[in-house]
Amino acid sequence: MRPDPNAAAPPRDKPLPVLPVLGATPPLPLWSEDQINALQSENKKLRQHILKHRRRESENHETIALLTQQNVCYLQEIERQDNKVTRIAGFVAATFEEYKHSRWSSSEEHRISTHTTIDDMIRIYSEL
Repeated sequence: MRPDPNAAAPPRDKPLPVLPVLGATPPLPLWSEDQINALQSENKKLRQHILKHRRRESENHETIALLTQQNVCYLQEIERQDNKVTRIAGFVAATFEEYKHSRWSSSEEHRISTHTTIDDMIRIYSEL
């Protein structure tokens, strides 16, 4: 028997898909020279931005350290001044008490003590 020429052609066998070989590298995509140059330029700009940000971050850390150190110095100075004011207030209170007591007692010792305390206050105040 002859095949009928009007009959549909027998289905052709499709080629089987080729499985990748293990360890084989896939084909590299094709990049144009312009694309490569554009990517290199963008890469360079990004690296420059990163370096700029790192420098800025380093400067910020240095500034923070300097300001922290300066703040500690200011706090120490404030504490020193506060101690002086406290001492002066103590001398004023002691002098006032001595003055109150010296009004009732006219002893020479109280007057000398009061003057010494006032001299000490003036000396401490002048150190401020």
